[in-house]
Order: sequence, then structure tokens, then C-alpha cells
Amino acid sequence: MAVVYTAEDASREDALWNDEAAVHVVLLDVSNKRAPKKLTETVVEGSWVDARMIGGKLCLVTQRSYLSLPEQKEAERLLPRLWEDGKELALRADELYLSPAPEKAAVTLAAAIRLTDGRVADALAFTGGVEAVCGEGDCIYLSRTLWDETASEPYREEPYTVVDYGSTARTEIKRLRLSGGLRLDGGCVVDGALRDAAAMELQNGSLRLVLKTDSRRFSAYTDEKHGWTNYETHSHERDSRLVLLDGELQSVAALTGVGGKSGVSASVFAGGAAWFSAAGRVLYTADLSDPAEPRMNGSLPTEGERTLLRSFGEELALAVEAPAPGTPWQLVMYDLSDPANPRASDRLTLKDWSPASDLSDAGALFTDPGNCLIGFPAVGKGRTEYLLVRWTGSELKQKGALALEYVPADARALLLDGLLYVCSPGAVYVADPETMSVLATVSNAVG
Repeated sequence: MAVVYTAEDASREDALWNDEAAVHVVLLDVSNKRAPKKLTETVVEGSWVDARMIGGKLCLVTQRSYLSLPEQKEAERLLPRLWEDGKELALRADELYLSPAPEKAAVTLAAAIRLTDGRVADALAFTGGVEAVCGEGDCIYLSRTLWDETASEPYREEPYTVVDYGSTARTEIKRLRLSGGLRLDGGCVVDGALRDAAAMELQNGSLRLVLKTDSRRFSAYTDEKHGWTNYETHSHERDSRLVLLDGELQSVAALTGVGGKSGVSASVFAGGAAWFSAAGRVLYTADLSDPAEPRMNGSLPTEGERTLLRSFGEELALAVEAPAPGTPWQLVMYDLSDPANPRASDRLTLKDWSPASDLSDAGALFTDPGNCLIGFPAVGKGRTEYLLVRWTGSELKQKGALALEYVPADARALLLDGLLYVCSPGAVYVADPETMSVLATVSNAVG
């Protein structure tokens, strides 16, 4: 049995790059659980974005930021690099797609890695960034926000020169297919910006998106004589909506006004339902059992000012509720079995702990519904440790914290054959979540 884990580390010195991170994918032999053995190591340039199991392969998505993008004739300078056990692999020029008008100086790399031997099966890259990833079957979907900006001709309003501006957000979605080799396979653009990385979900070949309208109009007043510019905002429209796309990336249906007047602050999909948290301490539910006719179901108040949501199986949703000033964080398990009548099954107050980072990042909040475990790096007692919570089926119970040698705020975890692998940039810790003991440490030192 083997497990793949990832970590980030500085890799390459090149003035072209502003971001020097790389992701290490290591295949471990865990037949001896107390002494895991490193088998292979693949290094992929870029900062971690997300990873998905697609078509029996690990599809890893990374992104590298540039100080500036070179001219098209120098596109070969953009080609990312990969290494297998120290041997360099290079993408070909036809594996780099030059996106029209990329929204920022960045290159996104998608690499499909075989779990049988830890080798790169295929890879491709494109200019422009990526913000959210989801996958199913042999497809992976990547999204990014586009901004459409307009500007009027300058005109005079003494003593100023005035320019009127407008900006509207849209979301571009790329589809990558792994069958027959990793390749771009169409895409679409929808109005609105994706709410966050968890707001895009794929089920049975159809995409479900939570989008926020972000449309702004403002004017810039420049006083050339005194050398200053002032801005006046005329309007800033905000709204949230749920959009359902079919397998051809065509819109099937939409729900507008999701989350009430304050809009959506977090969302989660579970089976045929969607849940939305909103400012004002309210949780809303929507029935998606008929994709052609989605409808809002019910709502209930929450105690936290901000709520992060994660699905926990088909009929449960886990919420991490940020407290009001002076009150502790809480974990809440919500029952989705009757979408029209949502209810809180149990609530756990973290009296001495608080999350060490923004748990909305991909993988930051570890959830394993099959084994009823929840975990994340938490700050308490003057240090950062890895906190574990057990869901008993009716109660949330704090198991305790793993006292590892070093737990960074961005540590990730994986449960395999009853053992928990907590991954950091420097090492992987193998722990028994039942006894809360650390069995082994595998160094991630490179070279």
C-alpha cells in the first residue's frame, strides 16, 4: 500500500519568476506502518492550488506568478519544469496554451501523476491564473475571474479632468480531459465571480456554481495643476446566485437572490441540496434534486458571525463558525436529511483553541465522513498543534491535539488504513488517531 502526499518548497532561482515555490509529490510504501519508505518523488513547479483523483491518476494543479509575462515569441521561457527523482522533465511548446488577455502574470500547470509508480503521465500549462478546481470521471474543471472594464473619453469639469469607469466580473471555466492524454476540452464564461474555491462542484457531469455579482461604476477626478486624483463611487451592485450547467456547459437553471440581501459568505453542496451561509447569522438551504427547477427551501439562525461550510456525507454539513468578539470558535454539525427543515445536530465550543489559518483554503480543513474524523491546525496553549474531533453520529467530541514536532498553519492531513498522515513542507507525521500517538516521521528533505 502506498500514499501520495504533497509539500511546498523553494526550488528554482530565475529572475523571470516572482514565485519560487514547487510542490513535491512523494510515493510512500506504507506496508510497514511504523517505518514508511519513500519510493519515488516528483517535483512540480508552482504553488499548490488543488489536487483531484481523476481517472485513477492524481491531477495536481499548481500556479506560478511572474514579474511580467514575456513576449509571445519568447513563450518557451514560460514552459514549466518537472522532476522525477531528480531527473528533469520539460514541457513541449505545444503543451503550453497562450490564453487571450490573461488576467494576471501567471502560468497554471496541470500534471497527471500515476499512483502505480509515481510518474508523470501527462502535463499541460496555460497562461493566466486559476482560483477553483473540481473533477469527476475523466474531467477536471478550472475556473478564474475575468474583469470587463470600460472607460469613457476624458472630459472637463473645471478644475478636473474626469474619466468614468465601469467594471463587471465574469467567471471563465476551462475543462481538461484525461482520456487519451491531458488536453483542453472546451469551456465557457458565465456572468459573476465565483464566491470562493468551494463554490464550484461537479455531480453527474453537471456543474453547480455559486456566483456573486460584482458590478462597479465610478469616476476619477484628476487635478493636473496640483497633481492628485480623487475617486467617486456611483454604484456597487452585489448579489449572489446559484447557476446549474449541464455536461455541455450550457446553463440549465439559476436561482437569484441567494443568501438574502447580504449575499452568500460560504456555500456547500451535498447530494441534491445546497447550503448557503450569509451575513446576519442565517443559514439557507436549496433543493437541487430537479436541476431544471432548483428552489429555496428553508433557513435557520446561526451563532457565528461568519460560517465556513463543508459537506460531511450525503446528509450532513459541518460548519466552522467564527465567533462574535470575545467568544470562542465553534464546530456545528447540521442535519440535511430534511432540506426543508435544517437543524443543528450538535455544537462543539473550542474553548482553548482557534484555527491557525483560513480554513477556506483547499484541504485546510480535514474531513473524513467514513471514519467520522475532523482535523485542522489550531493555535492553543502557546503553540500550533493538529486538533482532531470525532463525530459519533450524534455528538462532536474533541479527541485532543497531536503534539507533533512542528505543525505549520498550512498542514494537510490524509487518513489511510486507520492511520493519519499529517503533511508539512518539511516532513510527514504518521499518527494513530485512536491513541493520539505519533508512530513515525518521514523527512521531506530533497536531494
